[in-house]
Amino acid sequence: MITDKYGRYVDDIRISVTKKCNLKCIYCHHEGQWQNDFNKNDEMTPDEIYKIVEIGTKFGIKKVKLTGGEPLIRNDIYEIISKISKLNEIEDISLVTNGTLLKDSVKKLVESGLKRINVSLDCLEPSIYKNITKSNNNLIPNDIIEGIKLAIAHGLTPLKLNMVVLKGVNDTEIERMIELSSDLGATLQLIELVPYREREGFLKFHVDLSNIEEKIKKSAVKTKIRELQKRMIYFLENGAIIEFVKPYHNPEFCANCHRIRVTSAGRLKPCLRTNTNLINILEPLREGKSDKELEKLFINAIECRKPYYLD
Repeated sequence: MITDKYGRYVDDIRISVTKKCNLKCIYCHHEGQWQNDFNKNDEMTPDEIYKIVEIGTKFGIKKVKLTGGEPLIRNDIYEIISKISKLNEIEDISLVTNGTLLKDSVKKLVESGLKRINVSLDCLEPSIYKNITKSNNNLIPNDIIEGIKLAIAHGLTPLKLNMVVLKGVNDTEIERMIELSSDLGATLQLIELVPYREREGFLKFHVDLSNIEEKIKKSAVKTKIRELQKRMIYFLENGAIIEFVKPYHNPEFCANCHRIRVTSAGRLKPCLRTNTNLINILEPLREGKSDKELEKLFINAIECRKPYYLD
């Protein structure tokens, strides 16, 4: 295991397997990928994703999170998971999904070797859901919840619900989401909006979660600090588990980040918030470069990691 210049080790890799998505959520930061063009040839194959993870295990990678876009759009997502699961060093494979395709995917996801899922669900009110997702389909939150229940029943746990809190949009839904998490036995992640391409949108929708956290803290029967990004977790009397994800203006968050990212186009991305230090690993991989040469790229990506708050 190696560390960056700030003493931070990396044991977690977050891989965007596609830019495509079937929703157009108003707050989406596209995993920090802002190119509007999409080229199918830019997507990594299952073998390429496997190889990048395999290289990562040589430097301490133990956990893999697959994201998009919407990863379940890829028909070969099960092959991707299956290949990664064969790496002995990998202890945990999880996936982030908007849940719209989950119900029909659960059985194959489990068979492929997936351990956990995070489901993005920002509200329970259908009209608010439609406003946030800007989708043309007729899906409502209850359709997503059916898939969540099936996932839990098949052992994709601990399951986390991701709720990005938006001022004047879904901030009135927090209590309902807490009740849902209690009923399901899922963890609710209350996520602070981070700046994205539309600066005006960020200023309009951003909520400082401090007051909300203080209120929940007072009613918690137990608290815990998660090592990754020093996230606070609160256990409530009704069984709900609330985790706060507060990256904005938070030095502790950056100082305790142990994650590296891979874009859907095969670039190692040391930090979600910056695009100035991307390292192309896919092109050398396709050119047949040796493992030693690929390892050097991975080392470079770790060594150039810098806590975002320092900027």
